[in-house]
Amino acid sequence: MSGVRISHAPDGVTTWYALYRPARPEWSTTPRAAERVALHQHGQWLDHLTRTGVCVAAGVLVDDGTEFAVLDGLERREARSLCERDPWIAEGHATVELVPMRLSHERGSAPA
Repeated sequence: MSGVRISHAPDGVTTWYALYRPARPEWSTTPRAAERVALHQHGQWLDHLTRTGVCVAAGVLVDDGTEFAVLDGLERREARSLCERDPWIAEGHATVELVPMRLSHERGSAPA
């Protein structure tokens, strides 16, 4: 079973708000060795996606530690496949929900 869930999206959506949820709620206070390794690899994966322009932004919500990423330029199937290859997801340490979105304001895109 895939650790990726995609919310309903109309055809043509190519931007996704990815919400990552760890498989174990207590993982941040009692991380297992395999979780630490996979999380490090997940960070490297996001670095790669950022360098290639797919990841617009990523981070952690301060209040509850939920991790997120904004992924752009991906059709539904591509978004699912990409997330399934993320080591943190592929190894079962977390799940990700892809929520369709439309970018309306992006750094560097406002009229001068």
